Amino acid sequence: MRMRSEWLGSPLVRLGLLVALLAAGLVPVMSRGGQWLGSWKLALDWGTSSVILLGPVAAGIACGVYARIHRAGLADLLGQAVRPWRGWVTPALAVWGLAGTALLLLCGFTTTAAWLAGATAYPHLWWVVLPALLVLGAQVALGGLVGGLTGRYWAVPWVAVGTFVLFILTSIGVIPVVFDTGGATGTLAGQTYSPPWFAFQSVVAVGVAATAMTVSNRELFRVSPLPWKLGTGAAAGAAALTLVFVDAPLERYEPVRSIGYECRDGRPRVCMTEDARRPLDDLATKMQRLAGALEAAGAHLPDRFVHARPGSTPAPDAGVLRLFVDEVLAERVGYPAAAESLTTPAPCAAYSSDDPRDLPETWFAVNATLVRWLLVQEGEESVPSGDHPMADWWALPVEQQYAWVRATYSALRDCRLRDLRLPR
Repeated sequence: MRMRSEWLGSPLVRLGLLVALLAAGLVPVMSRGGQWLGSWKLALDWGTSSVILLGPVAAGIACGVYARIHRAGLADLLGQAVRPWRGWVTPALAVWGLAGTALLLLCGFTTTAAWLAGATAYPHLWWVVLPALLVLGAQVALGGLVGGLTGRYWAVPWVAVGTFVLFILTSIGVIPVVFDTGGATGTLAGQTYSPPWFAFQSVVAVGVAATAMTVSNRELFRVSPLPWKLGTGAAAGAAALTLVFVDAPLERYEPVRSIGYECRDGRPRVCMTEDARRPLDDLATKMQRLAGALEAAGAHLPDRFVHARPGSTPAPDAGVLRLFVDEVLAERVGYPAAAESLTTPAPCAAYSSDDPRDLPETWFAVNATLVRWLLVQEGEESVPSGDHPMADWWALPVEQQYAWVRATYSALRDCRLRDLRLPR
């Protein structure tokens, strides 16, 4: 135990290393600010993404520790011990434990913060932290490999950089998914984690760790007990077979089988998926206020507007919430976003068509005009100036504008997008 303390330094030094690891992990976690507060799943995903920098720093620490062991000649001393291999891998396990503690703390921080912000929690998904820990172990082992073979402290920064490059190579598809531990760019609404992805990642990560530690000191491995050899060989062999015979999964996430919605009653009713509903109260309030102008014009609104999950078929009898990712994850949305949603009273096929010609060019101008009209009625926007092409129409009393509003909204509701016309 005394030797183990010397490997990582005094308790104060180990505390300092933990703080450094936490600081490194916070950089990728906070790279989007607190946007992930709007989704517990996303918060967990960004917590595990801390391995992007946490892993390279841990690999650098492991490299330094094993370089110190090499220079002190402790490997020869361990060769005379009853359990030489156990003594050799213990420093790597100590570094991994320290880095793993940092990872768990970061994941706890992100998920707790999201839960306190009102996001629905899915604690059963915490299993994805285990594969991230295994990837972290592989990175530590790679650091131990370089430190154990070179015995040079100058290798520490190069190990950190090289380990980070492994993440880059994974992210651009040069190497399999092994070093990708999260950082989704969407909301993960209606999605969950794909087990095949993490199974592939875990098997290969364990194999990489076993192989790296074996190569780091082959002599000590040679004299190690048979169970160590068999376990290490099995891990390395499983990883090799996986890489050769199993295609790396393409998707880290998959749609959930069923999803719940949370709604706010009113005219109209507004519904968002329960796993990404942070702005629901604010959005519903704004949409229901804006809807009053449409009803005054005689427009027939759908009973509800729904935020459909990715890959799902929108409800044919419901309007569509048109929200960007930033708006779904935010606590509040602006009136323009609420107006954009109100002007989408039906999930017309043209909106999601692969052929841009299916959406007539007139729709863009008409949509912008209707959105601005709604904002003008609420006092959130001003009437266009006198040099505007439709200045005469904007100068009309609002009652005389109702006819165009009714006709336009009816065409949008029936998906007669080619019938849309600007007011005259």
